[in-house]
Amino acid sequence: MKFFKKRPYILFLLPGFILYTAFIVYPMFSAMKISLYEWSGFGPKKFIGLENFRSLLFDPRISGMFWNALKNNILYVFAELCLIMPLQIVFAYLIYLRIKGHKLFQTLIFLPCVISSAVISFFVMIVFDPNIGVLNMLLKAIGREDLQSGWFGNPKISFGLLIIVVTWIGIGYGMTLFIASMKSIPNETVEAAIVDGAKGVRRFFSIILPL
Repeated sequence: MKFFKKRPYILFLLPGFILYTAFIVYPMFSAMKISLYEWSGFGPKKFIGLENFRSLLFDPRISGMFWNALKNNILYVFAELCLIMPLQIVFAYLIYLRIKGHKLFQTLIFLPCVISSAVISFFVMIVFDPNIGVLNMLLKAIGREDLQSGWFGNPKISFGLLIIVVTWIGIGYGMTLFIASMKSIPNETVEAAIVDGAKGVRRFFSIILPL
């Protein structure tokens, strides 16, 4: 007990550490161990070393799916870095400048962060559903049935739609953090830039973004 009396912060960290270890660390190492065995999920396991990885990379029956999944994951990460973060910064700056309707604008962008995943999924479904979706109905109403699609069932456009939806979902939280960072910049610095004749774009790249 003397150990905990001298280090009381450990008692606060312990519950989170136990849960993180039980649900994140242990399953990760368990999956790494299982990957070295031939096992159907039931019955005895047979140790085969790295054979599963060889099959994953070179077996023509499954390697195509693996490389396609890897490509999509790389594209997804690229989209996260090159699309979502720049948009978060741009929207944060527009709200920081207090453009007309900025409070409503901020609420609409942040909305996906405060509603459940089930509600977001339902909203996406009623927009892109091939039978009852709003988008297909709108295209039919304007006489462009040729543009109607199964949307998420169409492999040519489904990944792009996924990026759009993920961008809409993930843009609000980071935007809020950038707004908080921009508001922490001293007013004197911004006012000095205005006096020196720095316009909105110049202020953004010379003052706001570096700070």
